Amino acid sequence: MNFFTSTLAVINLALLVSAAPNKSEEALTKRVDNRQLVSFQGGDGAAFCKAWKCACVNYEPTNTALYFQATYCQPGDFSGKNTNTEARVYCTFTDGTTQTQVVKHIAAETGATLVN
Repeated sequence: MNFFTSTLAVINLALLVSAAPNKSEEALTKRVDNRQLVSFQGGDGAAFCKAWKCACVNYEPTNTALYFQATYCQPGDFSGKNTNTEARVYCTFTDGTTQTQVVKHIAAETGATLVN
């Protein structure tokens, strides 16, 4: 193997490693796919999302084995419209292996309604 072919082999290996999804990317993709649409009152998407995130982080599940994992809130529906009345959200907790959505609890706490 000469310098050129060994360099090419190293580059190919680096490309293969960088193309392989890591666990954090898979977890992020899974969480983003769990987004749900909620409607809310008040007319201020930014204020609603702040309240959503605070409610999620401070939520205390009845199952004490669960702990906070992640929250997400983006004003607007899935096409980006209705930013003052709807938001895409999730709120997840985990026991270390299984992810649990608590969206309905956070929606109730923030006065939001799940949109089907």
